[in-house]
Amino acid sequence: MKFSCLSKTFVIGEYAVLQAGSAIIALSEPAFTLTLEQGESNCPFPKDSPAYRFYERNAATFNHYHLTFTDPYEGRGGFGASSAQFLLLYRAYITLQDPNAELDYASLHQAYLDAAWDGQGTPPSGADVIAQTLNAPFALVTQNPWQAIPLTWPFKDMTYHIEHTTNKVKTHEHLRTKPNVAANQLHTIIERATGAWQSSDSQAFADAINAYAECLKQQGLQTEASQTLCQQILAKPSVCAVKGCGALGADVLFIVKNN
Repeated sequence: MKFSCLSKTFVIGEYAVLQAGSAIIALSEPAFTLTLEQGESNCPFPKDSPAYRFYERNAATFNHYHLTFTDPYEGRGGFGASSAQFLLLYRAYITLQDPNAELDYASLHQAYLDAAWDGQGTPPSGADVIAQTLNAPFALVTQNPWQAIPLTWPFKDMTYHIEHTTNKVKTHEHLRTKPNVAANQLHTIIERATGAWQSSDSQAFADAINAYAECLKQQGLQTEASQTLCQQILAKPSVCAVKGCGALGADVLFIVKNN
């Protein structure tokens, strides 16, 4: 059996999703894969990962299966390897239990939370795990109940680029510090961004991305290195928006340019 999912980048919505917010998440190639073959059982995941803990609790299900996880980014971070590990293992688990089983977002989210959070600090949102269930360019992830709505880029006069910074912040370690988030401000900007997406208003969307980045900066949720990179990139004439993505905006930049 072979399972795969796309990589992820938070376009907008990280930190807000920790407090019942929504998010737009970019999904892109190359994909992560998990292969199960008959053979000596093993756990290929890091010991501090949600996937490792889920495997340990359900080892009997994977007995006599050799697992191979492929990370096309080779551990660089920032593109959702940890969430992909869990999602693909969970898919394998429910398939081994019942080949006709359908993925249920509520059950997936609860299983992830049980494996990812030890009660210390802030629990992860799981929004990226939900998003990576889709095979689409983007996902709008909402809560209560959890939903992932496939999206396509609607702005004909703009293009986007996803760039790795070579920096890395481990989300689970960062969340242990219990970051102080003024979520209401973030929710308001996300509403502007989703409205601009729905109406294909490119200027309003670019403004919302920049406003969200500034709000994260004011709340101390962007590293100085990412702030410097964003300032340098935004100074280029063709760039209309740029934002550090994920934990402290450290790993990845989402860049919007005029055509």
